[in-house]
Amino acid sequence: MKSGSRIRSFRNAFRGIWINLIRGINFQIQLSIAFAVIIAGLLFKVSSLEWIILIACVASVLTADCLLYTSDAADDY
Repeated sequence: MKSGSRIRSFRNAFRGIWINLIRGINFQIQLSIAFAVIIAGLLFKVSSLEWIILIACVASVLTADCLLYTSDAADDY
């Protein structure tokens, strides 16, 4: 894979996340809840293992929503 194509791939990935953030109301809600969970984790002083679990859960939910938004957008096309 050429260096330019890798940069283009990352640019497209971040563009997709940005579009999902701007247009996807569910993504905005889930991102707000994710920030609330992070703040709660800081307040309750969770352990390192619990942080790993929290971040993995948040990342999987946001990834699933991005995939759902993508499939919906492709369906509308």
